[in-house]
Amino acid sequence: MLFYFHFHNGVLTPDEEGRSFPDRAAALRAAQQDALGLAAAYVRQGYLDFSHYVEVTDSSGNCLFKVTFRDVVDVIGFTPGT
Repeated sequence: MLFYFHFHNGVLTPDEEGRSFPDRAAALRAAQQDALGLAAAYVRQGYLDFSHYVEVTDSSGNCLFKVTFRDVVDVIGFTPGT
């Protein structure tokens, strides 16, 4: 099956080619890894925006799921307001 991985970071970066996976579960795991890699790249630049996400669609453009940076990053040892 062909899945399209669109990156949203305030600007849409569409996936024009898509990637083939045997099923939705495999595509979801790939989207989670993509989101984690993108989040890590932002952290290396000194920031992280939890509103950014990877949207996975089918070949008709139907959204199958969204994986936000918040979905793949656990923040520990931080107390807001301190």
